[in-house]
Amino acid sequence: MQRIQAGTHPENITEQKSLEKAGFRLEGVIRAAEFRAGKYRDGYLYSRLRDDPGPVVDNGSVTGPGNDTSGEPSEQ
Repeated sequence: MQRIQAGTHPENITEQKSLEKAGFRLEGVIRAAEFRAGKYRDGYLYSRLRDDPGPVVDNGSVTGPGNDTSGEPSEQ
């Protein structure tokens, strides 16, 4: 397997942190990727390649660096 990818919603901070902890990197925003509850919603696309190094702090993450494991969004 060369590539694994995962998508998540921007408000799902807990999933984003889990993906980043597993070494996935944010590739970008998929604009208007889904129509739900009467409106279009964006999505985030994450991936991990076979040759990628293990998890790195501040790897372009939306959630940013930090050790908070509470699952709550941090105030910035």
